[in-house]
Amino acid sequence: MHRFTRLTNAFSKKWQNHLASLALLFATYNFITPHLCHDMHDTCAPLNDPVLQGDVWLSTEVPKILASQAYRNNGVLFITWDEGASGDGPIGMIVLSPKGKGGGYANTIAYTHSSTLRTLQEIFNVTPTLRDAANATDLSDLFVSFP
Repeated sequence: MHRFTRLTNAFSKKWQNHLASLALLFATYNFITPHLCHDMHDTCAPLNDPVLQGDVWLSTEVPKILASQAYRNNGVLFITWDEGASGDGPIGMIVLSPKGKGGGYANTIAYTHSSTLRTLQEIFNVTPTLRDAANATDLSDLFVSFP
C-alpha cells in the first residue's frame, strides 16, 4: 500500500509539518505546490521579482528535501513548470535522484507532462495508463535503473 500526500498553499498542512513527514518516510509520494509568492507567477514583497522569489524558495527548500531519508532511499524529486516562456512549450523540468544518471547527463528526447504522468504510473504500478500517458515516452532514460 502506498501513502500519498498533497501539499499546496490551499491545503491545511504547513510546510514544516511536511518536512517532518519526509523525515519519517511518511508518504511514498509527495506533491508540493509552492505558495503563490514562490511559484514564479506573482510578484510579492519584499523581493517583487517572481523568478527570484521562486529561486530563493527552491534554494532554501530543495536542500531539505534532498537531505531527507525519503529522498536518500532512492527517492526522486521532479521540479517542473506548468508552462513555457511562449505558448505550449517547451517547459522546464529538473529531475534529481540517487538513481539519476548524473554527471551532466542530457538527451534529446522530447518529453511532455504526459511523460511525467506515465513515469509516475510506472513507478507505482498504477494501471491503466491514463489518457495521453499511454502514448508518451516515460522518463526512464534519465535513471540508471528504473523503477
